[in-house]
Amino acid sequence: MWVIVTPTEGRLASPLFDTDEQVKTLDGSKALIRYARGGAFSGYIKPSDFTTPMAVAYITDGDYFVEIVLQSDDAHFENAKKIFKQLVASYVKRAA
Repeated sequence: MWVIVTPTEGRLASPLFDTDEQVKTLDGSKALIRYARGGAFSGYIKPSDFTTPMAVAYITDGDYFVEIVLQSDDAHFENAKKIFKQLVASYVKRAA
């Protein structure tokens, strides 16, 4: 799992696919979780390599997205998703 912080540049984290989920965070805001498959534990996503199940949570925090990325394997992904959702739900925006 890793965390990336990127500017929103005016974009919104909006559901695009049927599998996208919105999760309410501890501070009452919403996070978008998108499920996908990507390259195996490479540290970056390889769009042509569908070997690894993954999830990305997009949490809007001011002018930034806090992106939390989960990669697992097929055998452990369902349990990892539960833990991932709990982690995302526990997020609290930083003080201004």
